[in-house]
Amino acid sequence: MVEAVNILLIDDHALFREGLSLLLERLGFPLVTLQARTIRDALAYVTHPDGIHLLLMDFYISDADGLQGLLKLRQAFPSSAIVLISASHDLGLIREAVLSGARGFIHKSAAVEAMLAGLNNALAGLECFIYPEDLQPERSAKHLTHRQREVLAQLCLGKSNKEIGRALSLSENTVRIHLADIFRILDVASRTEAIVLAKSGVLFDRDALYRQSNQP
Repeated sequence: MVEAVNILLIDDHALFREGLSLLLERLGFPLVTLQARTIRDALAYVTHPDGIHLLLMDFYISDADGLQGLLKLRQAFPSSAIVLISASHDLGLIREAVLSGARGFIHKSAAVEAMLAGLNNALAGLECFIYPEDLQPERSAKHLTHRQREVLAQLCLGKSNKEIGRALSLSENTVRIHLADIFRILDVASRTEAIVLAKSGVLFDRDALYRQSNQP
């Protein structure tokens, strides 16, 4: 018998929770859908006997806005995947959420099939980011040269400077120069921030290099 997947929905609006619960039935495998109106309600499921596999939360909850609620849930459910489902268009908040432990972001206007595909990715341990068509990132891979995009794609694979140089036939010093330029252009302060931007789709949206770097 296949073990059921436990999914916790956290949203202020009961109608949205009910609709999402019905939608999740289309994932095609046994699941148990639990619901919470607030972060406090969600924390009551910490002791659920079978654990929570996936938390789907709105970014703005009445008792803990934005990152505050996410951080509480990340601490309470350290082994659970957390995906934001929100109508927010703020890429900065989405970026901070990923840095704080969210596995993905799905906009509430997303098409049904795209949403289901994203949730399947999240349950499989992959990132999932689904933005509305009218959300245009301020920073994009188009601002990088082809070589810089290659270096960043290699960085997303978790490679060191030496390994990137070996893969692209570059010296370590050249890799360092490229990374410094990448950080400056993207206005990030670290390798982690650059990777987060790339894996969130903000940089490599529909880009072949990004798809390569995001393979499991």
